[in-house]
Amino acid sequence: MEKQRVLITGGTGLLGKALILTAPENVKIAITHLHEVTFDLPESIDSYKIALDDPLSLVDLVKRFKPDIVFHTAGMGSVDEAEKNKDYAKKINLEILIPIIESLNAINATIVFISSNAVYDGEDPPYTETSEQRSVNFYGELKILAEKYVRENAKRFIIVRPILMYGWPEKGRRDNPFSWIVKKLSNNEPLKLVNDTITMPLLDKDCADVCWKSLHFLGEDFNIAGCEKITFYEFGKAIEKEFGYDSSLLSAVGSDAFPTIARRPKDTSYDISKVQRLLGINPVGVSEGTRYLKETKIH
Repeated sequence: MEKQRVLITGGTGLLGKALILTAPENVKIAITHLHEVTFDLPESIDSYKIALDDPLSLVDLVKRFKPDIVFHTAGMGSVDEAEKNKDYAKKINLEILIPIIESLNAINATIVFISSNAVYDGEDPPYTETSEQRSVNFYGELKILAEKYVRENAKRFIIVRPILMYGWPEKGRRDNPFSWIVKKLSNNEPLKLVNDTITMPLLDKDCADVCWKSLHFLGEDFNIAGCEKITFYEFGKAIEKEFGYDSSLLSAVGSDAFPTIARRPKDTSYDISKVQRLLGINPVGVSEGTRYLKETKIH
């Protein structure tokens, strides 16, 4: 049986790495990356250093590799950076989809587009896949427009909306809330964490499992989160407890203690029953997730 050919854009990012680690055996994987690969990439995986502001190189790779599936995880992930550099954010988070989807439609390939909880304004949680999309920042507005473009133009698509994904990042890459908290506490640095914003931390492995299993449901979208609604402070306390850090290092503060360039919603928590029902996946809570990461730490 011929292996399915899978292309992962942003293959060295948190989700890209998790997709590689959870991939089924019957796939041939290629990845694109902007930064150098600093983890042990299996020899069977082809890697290509391609920036999203170079669409011709990406389209050329699609023509040569001929993927059956593309997990499009790459893009500008910083909400504040998108607010500061709107033209560039629009170029790589929205306009890049035009040549990508044209090239995928030509070979009848499926795009799994990774969106975000930023498409919701936080005023009416919990959010389901049919909830109205309104964003409070430019990053979320771009995700709404990108989803619309995918739905209206891609022949074969799936949309996945993670929320606050966490895990061990590749060495030298941007921290996520989990790795940032671990880094601070392991250095015995006092840490203030927000206690008035609700989130549902999502283990990267659970997100990757959803992405792979979603392939059986073309045209669907999935809101994916961990199973617990907690504050960032409570997330930090769970990490501190599991890793045995000094509990006196953590203190709770209001979100106004951290002025940001872009607005943030207060509560974009999800109803994840669709993922549980259709995909048979029950994402873990923070205690189980942080325990898993402690047991699997390799650097």
